[in-house]
Amino acid sequence: MRTTYGDETTVHGGIMFIVNASSDNYTRVCSSPSGVRDWLETGNAANITSGTLAVARGETGTTSSTGTGSNVLNTSPTFSGTPISRGGIDVSSYGSGGGIFNGTGDGSSTTVANVQVRSWFGIGFAPSITGQAVPQNQNALYMDVRNGHFNARGNITGAKVYNAVWNDYTEYFPKLESTITEAGDIIALSLESEEEYYELATEKHNLIVGAHSDQYGHLIGGENPPEHFKGDFTEWNDSKFIPVGLVGRLPIKFIGEAKKGMKVVRSHIPGVGRKFDSSKDDYDKVIGYIVENNNDEGIRRVKIKIGK
Repeated sequence: MRTTYGDETTVHGGIMFIVNASSDNYTRVCSSPSGVRDWLETGNAANITSGTLAVARGETGTTSSTGTGSNVLNTSPTFSGTPISRGGIDVSSYGSGGGIFNGTGDGSSTTVANVQVRSWFGIGFAPSITGQAVPQNQNALYMDVRNGHFNARGNITGAKVYNAVWNDYTEYFPKLESTITEAGDIIALSLESEEEYYELATEKHNLIVGAHSDQYGHLIGGENPPEHFKGDFTEWNDSKFIPVGLVGRLPIKFIGEAKKGMKVVRSHIPGVGRKFDSSKDDYDKVIGYIVENNNDEGIRRVKIKIGK
């Protein structure tokens, strides 16, 4: 064998065989690709109906006329056997690098998995049938793999749900578009509107519902954004609703010295709390109690436990 020949990108030639060694031991050659496929019972590249297709990345040779040296299958094969990939399956898609690949190890974590699905940006799961709750070819489940966001248009169930970064349980409460609130503002039900709206709490308000939260571990309510909207769930809803912390711990706007265990009520400053004064405040106006000491006197955010 000469060592000066360069590497070939395709295989040429034929298969040598014997018809019947007992009566005819002459060696013959078959150079017809269709004849070889018929003998192997593999059909053609567009309809592999039995057996196993093994694809190993990096092997020389191609399975299509447009391949470039790494076993490129650019037709639409069907399999009744089990396709096997020893190095991953690259998927032609928007962006680059998408496909199913070997994992990094035996486990399940941010860095280890047995099998890894990769995408340039998003991965979606869509029904192929019409007449269902989710329209055909629209994503019922979709993931933003760049930022770790997961969305489902149906129910999500699990034995346990945990590991939320923040603390409180929050609900979107409706507001007028002209109403502006900030994280930490104390929120009350508006009694001047015929419809249900919420706004900054002042001394005139008796129905305090909670505080504007930006540290919620669980958010409910709001509206699903339309399909054409490119932003996320909160971008669509923040102009129409206030995320109000109802249960748990969250930092609220507070004025005056803060001591652990001190009860909190709304102050004369819209959206800002102060300490409870038993000589003039009703207990039913209490928003919660302080869980951290803070000796500052000005308006700042102090962590409280929402509820009485």
